[in-house]
Parts: sequence; structure tokens; C-alpha cells
Amino acid sequence: MAALNFPASPSNDQTFEGTNGADYTYDAIDNSWTGQLDLSSDINPVSIDINATPNFVSGTGTNTDPFVITPRTVARNGSTKSLQYIKITNQTPGKLVRFANSTVPASSAEKINQPINVVNANGIWEGFLVYSDSEGMTTTSGSTVEGLLHIGSVYFTWTITQTA
Repeated sequence: MAALNFPASPSNDQTFEGTNGADYTYDAIDNSWTGQLDLSSDINPVSIDINATPNFVSGTGTNTDPFVITPRTVARNGSTKSLQYIKITNQTPGKLVRFANSTVPASSAEKINQPINVVNANGIWEGFLVYSDSEGMTTTSGSTVEGLLHIGSVYFTWTITQTA
């Protein structure tokens, strides 16, 4: 994250909007700036805010036509990440990036839970989706997990096949 560049000669109670999305107030007595990020709400992207490298296999990101993540194969008790590096743009810095998981059954959903992240100062989150077979129900060789995730109104599906 880029450093914050506060005004050089502020006056008491002067406000400053940081590139991280926080509003700061100067206190002349303490010669300090105080501020707080609002981390209380999640982002709400639409499909045009999301791209992937390489491109998604198919889909438009709707609940009836989700973005399809390239299927992966993983060893029992192993883990993997999506082939696609996902980038979400046009978001408010400091907001939470929290993927909702609608994978069924719920015991396999734990395998595809995503960590909660924060949008950076440029209004962007980027990263891979993750899968861990050590979470949730016990799987057997040849079994599959059909993950269904969404963030805001954008949906993703991801198939993971277990090997011995």
C-alpha cells in the first residue's frame, strides 16, 4: 500500500481523506492525525468489475450462468488454488472482500471457504480462490466437490476432483 501524504502545515481540526479510504482529523495539541477505516461492510461488485487471468472457462457471472473456474485435481488432504488470478476493481478502499459459499452439501463447502480480505487503497482486490481437502467431510479418490461461490451479485463455480 502506498504511504499516506498528509498536508505539511495542517491547522487544528483540519480533515484529510486518505488514499486508503479513511478520513483523518488533525489535533494540533498532540500534533497528530487520527482516523479509522470503515471495515463494517462488504463490497458489492457486478460482473463488469471482475476479470481473470487466464480468462474464465465460460460464464457471465450471473447466478444462472456463473463464471467457471478451471477445474482442478487435488490429492486427498491436499490443497490447491484456482488457475485464474481474479481481480475485482472499482470498489471502496478498506471494504471487506467476503465470498459467500453456497456449495452443497455444507460439509464439503468448508473445503472451498475463502479467507476474508480487504480492498486496497486503489479500490482493488486480487488473488486466487483456494481449496483445502483437509477441511470438512472426508473425501475419497474420484469424488468431486462442485463449489458455488458468490460475491455481491457475481457467481463462480469450481469443480475439484480428488485423487488417491
